[in-house]
Amino acid sequence: MAANADPITGGISFTGLQGSATPVDATNTATTLDLATGISLGGLIFVTGGTEDFTAVPAFTLATFTSFQFAPFSGPISPLWTLTSGSNTYSFELTSINISEQSSTQLSLNGGGVLSATGYDNSLGGWTLNINSAGDSVFGWSSTTVPEPATLALFGFGLLGMGMVRRRKAS
Repeated sequence: MAANADPITGGISFTGLQGSATPVDATNTATTLDLATGISLGGLIFVTGGTEDFTAVPAFTLATFTSFQFAPFSGPISPLWTLTSGSNTYSFELTSINISEQSSTQLSLNGGGVLSATGYDNSLGGWTLNINSAGDSVFGWSSTTVPEPATLALFGFGLLGMGMVRRRKAS
């Protein structure tokens, strides 16, 4: 008998102690935010909160992050982060990156990826990473809501019905 898993819903956020996210250049040498082409992630990075399927992950659970280059992006980066809470292991594969802001005081990146977790189907989601010139960093992930097939079918039948009523009124 096959077991079915559910997609992961909700979101999770992380923060790092000062210096846990260091802007680097193409040679992995520390640089300023405005000249960075990559991020070196290390030190203490931990969970600060979670919603829905992540509420069981306690705050201050340590996560392991992988450093990466974002300009140019050569992905996917698998895993970007992993953490274990109880008997569940969570792992995130980064598949796309966009630069939202890059200045001498702020670096903001976002994109998409796939989250894997024990007992769940792999789930698409979006992520953000914000680093400021003081060295503070915040990373967040949230699920992408995908309508169920039944919901899509009902929506399609509704559109079809509206089209038929409109055609009938026109003739």
